[in-house]
Amino acid sequence: MGVALSHASRRVARRACASALLALCACEPSARQHLAESRSLLAEADWSGAAASAERGLAGDPDAREAWGLALVRLEGLARSGRADEARQLLRELARSFPDRVPPSQYGATASQLRAAGQGAAAVEVLDMGLARFPAIPPSTA
Repeated sequence: MGVALSHASRRVARRACASALLALCACEPSARQHLAESRSLLAEADWSGAAASAERGLAGDPDAREAWGLALVRLEGLARSGRADEARQLLRELARSFPDRVPPSQYGATASQLRAAGQGAAAVEVLDMGLARFPAIPPSTA
């Protein structure tokens, strides 16, 4: 006879299992593992957890692809958790460091995430940042 676990119970069980495996390995998770974990936390709507996991991954030694993925997950986690100042700052840093990788749609996506987190004024500021950077192409908020 099986036991049905709630979504929260399964999440706790998965984290406990992952922690036990890491303890057995006695090693710090790699950037790739942090990226997978942070994406999983985003999928579970654990916005703050996703941002924190991505930040830990960035503190390690990620390659360029992992670093970009971790930065985007961190940005989304910050925005969705309503940490507007940190999200805006990270978006500025990404646009300054990787101008070709931050399209107008990223401003729209981040603004939408901030708006959903109850940060309407910050969402408008992010849209203004996008318009300042791309005056001919308004950022989409779809």
